[in-house]
Amino acid sequence: MATFIPHDNQSAVPADLEHIAPIDSFFPTLSLTRYREVMRVDDTVTHDRAIESIESAMMTICDDVTAWRDKQTVAQLSDLSTSRSDKAKLWEKAVFHRAKALSIEKYRDIDTTKDGHAKAEAMEERIDTYLQRSREFQRQLIDKPRTTIRRRLSPKSSG
Repeated sequence: MATFIPHDNQSAVPADLEHIAPIDSFFPTLSLTRYREVMRVDDTVTHDRAIESIESAMMTICDDVTAWRDKQTVAQLSDLSTSRSDKAKLWEKAVFHRAKALSIEKYRDIDTTKDGHAKAEAMEERIDTYLQRSREFQRQLIDKPRTTIRRRLSPKSSG
């Protein structure tokens, strides 16, 4: 017999938790409600855990883009502070995708059965995909190509 347990995907976010400010005021604040809607995060992830994932993602990305951030002009800074600018959207996407990967990692169950191993592998692929997308959005944010190809030099033979 199957049991159905409904989840309220639209659980209200308390006003004091709604806006998550990054450690660096250079970047705009992000909305917990928007994160839940865009990344399809239901109420099985508590508000506190979702915020923790978002803040961890923000810290990592802020650290990764420090060199780029230090080179920005006042005009570019004001553009990013506008929440609907292209750069602000890229910031949001980079953070949200990394936060989703972190959430999936935290909520992985330990199951040593064959079926559990297959589920873990599938979740690992999802985590990798979210991290890859986060890196792509982050590279777009700092005006770098999505990929960097380096030519491997063959070793010189000594003769």
